[in-house]
Amino acid sequence: MRRFLSIYLVLSFILLIAILGVGVFFSVRLYREGQASAHQSFLSLRDTVKTYFESSGTTYDIGLALKGLFKRLVDSKQFSAIMLSNKEGAVLAEASTGKYIQSIVSQNSNRSSYDIKGVSPLEVVMEQRIDGTDFVIKAVSPFLSQEKAVDYLIRALFVIGSYFLLNLLAAIGFALSGMRSETAKKDKSENKEKQQNPEEEKDGLSVKNKTKTDRELSFLMDRIESDIRASEYEAEDLCLVLARLNPKIDGFISDSRMETLFGPEYRGYLFRNRTFVWIIRNRKIQEALALIKEVYPGLKKDSGINTPAFFGISSRNSRLISAEELFKEAKRALAKALRSQSNPVFAFYADPDKYRDYLAKSASSNSV
Repeated sequence: MRRFLSIYLVLSFILLIAILGVGVFFSVRLYREGQASAHQSFLSLRDTVKTYFESSGTTYDIGLALKGLFKRLVDSKQFSAIMLSNKEGAVLAEASTGKYIQSIVSQNSNRSSYDIKGVSPLEVVMEQRIDGTDFVIKAVSPFLSQEKAVDYLIRALFVIGSYFLLNLLAAIGFALSGMRSETAKKDKSENKEKQQNPEEEKDGLSVKNKTKTDRELSFLMDRIESDIRASEYEAEDLCLVLARLNPKIDGFISDSRMETLFGPEYRGYLFRNRTFVWIIRNRKIQEALALIKEVYPGLKKDSGINTPAFFGISSRNSRLISAEELFKEAKRALAKALRSQSNPVFAFYADPDKYRDYLAKSASSNSV
């Protein structure tokens, strides 16, 4: 992913340089073409004015003809302003607006006159003497029309906008790809943990925070061990019930509802990963199954599905058993319930006599 991102950044930078280079090239080309076109139009105006002066008409007729010519050229927007002057000052001028006219004082006659000037960076001011006369023709011409400037700006904005849109889409694509990559790594890591701890994953008791897991498990084992010892002293049975909520009912059944599922006498608590634990004193495993059968319809009604929770049960059953062993038996039962397609409740039945024989064999093998 990083390699592709680096390649894309390099290509994107090269593309940006190329876009800027092409933009500069066309800007210079447009500027030069406009300058050449304006200069050519001015030369044509100069030659036309020279032709009028070479004609046999009177000064009045020539002035009237030139005034009409200047007005047509300005109205057609070929020129913004045109002025004909001699050594005494301006003789004839025509401008599209008064902003092109500039008042001056003639140095020769010391009297007020006027001149024309450009008012925009898109205009060029040109001036030449008319051969064979004392007159000077001066003109202000737009070398780039407003329409062309707007069209060029729109094209430039379109290209730049396309470039940034492409980069935005690419950034979104890389972000989504990175998220998928991270998710894949996370899933791979979780699958590895599942393979390393298959029994815990089956009953839904795997936890990422091992420090927190150790504390919770230690507290649970101490509590179960204490109740087991009390049951042995009172010669009572004891059942350990684990329940795992179906992920489909998140939000439909509260933690407090589950903790008081079997009433105030047998209050459970949330262990982890939607898994609840109850230690039921003075009850045999058949009685614990009956308790679950009694409350299960209420869970189905509250959640709206047929399997709102899965239960695993183990019991002391007159055995001298540790908290860890009893917990492992309940976990195995819960794992079977989670795998089952038809029965959401499983119990781990242990024969006391066979269990004592198992302990005796284990003790003898360890002594050898």
